[in-house]
Amino acid sequence: MKSMFSRVWKKTTYVCYKCPVESNEGSSQDRCIQPYSLVAAARLYLQALSTWSVDFSPDIYLQPSLSCDALRAAWTEKVQSDFTKVLLDCTNSLLQQYSLQESGRNSSPTCLLPDAKMVASLVDVNFPLSGKVEYTTAVYASKQDTDSLDELYTLDKSSVFSQEDVVLRGLYEVGIQPLYQNPDGGLYMRSFKDAIGMDVLLSVAACAVAGLLILWHTKSLYLTLFGLLQIVLALPISWLLYRFVFGFESFSVINLCGMFIVFALGADDVFVMVDKWKSARAIMARASTTEVAIISLPSAITATMMTSFTTSVGFFATNASDVTGIKLFGIFCGLLIVVDYILSVLLLSPVLCLYDRMMMGGSPSRFVTFQKSQVMVINPSSNPSSSSDVQERDEEVNEKVTVEKKKNFRDRFLGKYIEFLYEFRWAVLLVSVSTVVACSFVASTFKPPEKEPLPSMLPMTNPYEAHSKFVENLVAFPLRLASDPKFAVQVVFGVQAVDNGNRFDPKDSGSIVYDDDFDASNNQQYLLEFCDRIDKPTEDYSCVLQEFDSWLQLQSQSGSPDDQYMIYCDGETSIPVSVDTFDQCFIAFSENTNSSAVTYDNGAKKVKTISINTRVDSNMWSPPAALEEDWHLTENWSIVERSKAPEGANKFFISSFSYWYLDTFNNVVMGALESSLIVISGAALVILSTSRSLTLALFSGISILYVLVAATASLAAMGWSLGLFESILFAILVGLGSDFIIHFAHAYSMIPGKVNKQVRMKHAVLHMGPSVLGSAATTLSTAIIMLFCEVATLEQFATMMVMTMVHSLIGSFVIFSVLCLCFGPAEPAKSFDFIRNKVMSRLGTGNGTRPPAGEDVPKFVDVDDDVNNSSSRFR
Repeated sequence: MKSMFSRVWKKTTYVCYKCPVESNEGSSQDRCIQPYSLVAAARLYLQALSTWSVDFSPDIYLQPSLSCDALRAAWTEKVQSDFTKVLLDCTNSLLQQYSLQESGRNSSPTCLLPDAKMVASLVDVNFPLSGKVEYTTAVYASKQDTDSLDELYTLDKSSVFSQEDVVLRGLYEVGIQPLYQNPDGGLYMRSFKDAIGMDVLLSVAACAVAGLLILWHTKSLYLTLFGLLQIVLALPISWLLYRFVFGFESFSVINLCGMFIVFALGADDVFVMVDKWKSARAIMARASTTEVAIISLPSAITATMMTSFTTSVGFFATNASDVTGIKLFGIFCGLLIVVDYILSVLLLSPVLCLYDRMMMGGSPSRFVTFQKSQVMVINPSSNPSSSSDVQERDEEVNEKVTVEKKKNFRDRFLGKYIEFLYEFRWAVLLVSVSTVVACSFVASTFKPPEKEPLPSMLPMTNPYEAHSKFVENLVAFPLRLASDPKFAVQVVFGVQAVDNGNRFDPKDSGSIVYDDDFDASNNQQYLLEFCDRIDKPTEDYSCVLQEFDSWLQLQSQSGSPDDQYMIYCDGETSIPVSVDTFDQCFIAFSENTNSSAVTYDNGAKKVKTISINTRVDSNMWSPPAALEEDWHLTENWSIVERSKAPEGANKFFISSFSYWYLDTFNNVVMGALESSLIVISGAALVILSTSRSLTLALFSGISILYVLVAATASLAAMGWSLGLFESILFAILVGLGSDFIIHFAHAYSMIPGKVNKQVRMKHAVLHMGPSVLGSAATTLSTAIIMLFCEVATLEQFATMMVMTMVHSLIGSFVIFSVLCLCFGPAEPAKSFDFIRNKVMSRLGTGNGTRPPAGEDVPKFVDVDDDVNNSSSRFR
């Protein structure tokens, strides 16, 4: 132990404050001020006992008066008990001074230690009740200039402050002002910047892995490069639209998460476009490229349009929130989705045509493809009439099949899966309903945080982040909240409670709108009595009217009053002051005392605003329910008080950073819920408009609701709480949670006419399943890599992406599929068209007939041969 501290001493003496100390030999040397800790406080106490005096020698901070051995010998049980009582007296004195504890009947306790405020960093908030110190820290008088902090951070990262590889985490605290709150960010921000650098490399690796998965799915380097180009181009184009077309100047770090979102959606668009083309080419082996394009591209463009529309609506719906950061995040991500879709249509369509020509030209290069495909074509028969029997229709549909000579693994697996799901469909339906109910119950426990209003930027494994949470256990923390003007509850006179700032610019906080009816001069007696009635934020607090009244009394009795008093106050002795004199005298007092509680028009000599501090029992770190209760009590009290106040002082309002946080939090949560409802409704409308099936729209809504509820339940089970950042992440869940379900619903309705529901569902799974699985694999691989990020927000973002993808797969492959296998319509558009025809006939606009769903697609159905082989079993 001794050698370790000797080594640290030599390397850190120039980052601490040093003072000359006389040695035993009479020479002078510079020594760092020893850390103020429980040990130092104990030495001070023993010095007081030995001298029977509380006049402490300041040298004790430089050179301990007791050696460790002497301290150990003097520390008897009685001394320990007496010292604990001294600490309790100091702590209770502090708490009473800041109105955090009611004063006893007797006089307030006296602190025998030289600096009572320093005790706040030595004991925890439970100490006054338990009498035991559970948390403590040491206060190091470290320099806080940039060069010293750089060196201190370098030394800490090189583990010189460790013994046997155990980090001494107490090194990061310097009283109420920790190093991570230094003006340049301190050690905390240095660690955060290092973490960002590492996470950027992880992000690049994640995108590279996503590209490899696209390559594996498409089996073409040519298609992969253009697919990645489409995704990458969406970023700068969206930013240009965001910045120069819509004029949004603010671009927060959270917007960078859009890069991963567009990778997920962009990969989905690539997979759908490519798979639709390859499926059409397999059916039309001898057709020209133009003929294949006519068949495949409209279907692919429609499928990607549906998901892009729903997802972009989900992000744009975040504008329901009044929080600027969330609005801009939703707008940027929505633009990314729209631009990516447009690029997929404009770029991938000609790329696929060129790809097809190179493939059909014979012996394509490895750049074009590294897989050989063998297909044979079965000529389809003519389309049967829509009035045929279901069994006859299935037989005729199954004759119109394109068969691959050698089935790949995915098709074999998906075929077996859908057969299994159909065989046990009722049992799976029961389990699904039970799961939705259970997830709904667990999701209801996803509540606001009890103690952490602001998200952590680094994981708790980071010593600086761990320490930033550790200090919340110390008495110093509530003292800081009570003394920091930022957290004060203010009663504001003379200002209208309006927000005229730009809601899309977080830097624009708006301008003050004064209450021209406010008249302080005619209401000075009321304002003074108002100060007497409200609770003081601290024991020694006096509002500006009380200070003004005391100042008048002091100046009027002084033999040499201040010049401001002589010039502007006309000999007034106390409130009330003459109406003609009040404003100029009050302004002179404010200038003399540099009061921040008053604003005025110096030219007109008119007091414009007055703010008075008060307190409530809760703050930002209190449970939201307690904070909300205090807000309602305060608001109700202010309504009653305004009704009793005289004219000219009856338009005040109450402001607090804690109340601002509560309002922001409630707004974010409501915005997330509104976005969820908009997405579910939007997805249902998209399905309804394309499939003309009320049943499919209902099934889609139920499945998307499952995704939202199950993902929320998973996060609640993981110990998450509904904080500000989690509410922002909800926009991602809402935006991405519907895509796979929409793909399946669209594919289910694509077969024209009356076709057995099992055949339809198997067609949807076989032909959209590979695209869905490929998109999910790409997103999951990216998110799993991002789980190793050091920045906590990126790790949370990745976790949300994983939960969204997992439950989207379950929602599409299980929930939606089993609903369709049990209750799916054989003619999806029949009910809708029947209702529509009835309405149109009543309106006298004709029979309103439209071709049944799927009649706008070619007269064949690319149902896999597994459907043909199993259709009899389905019946």
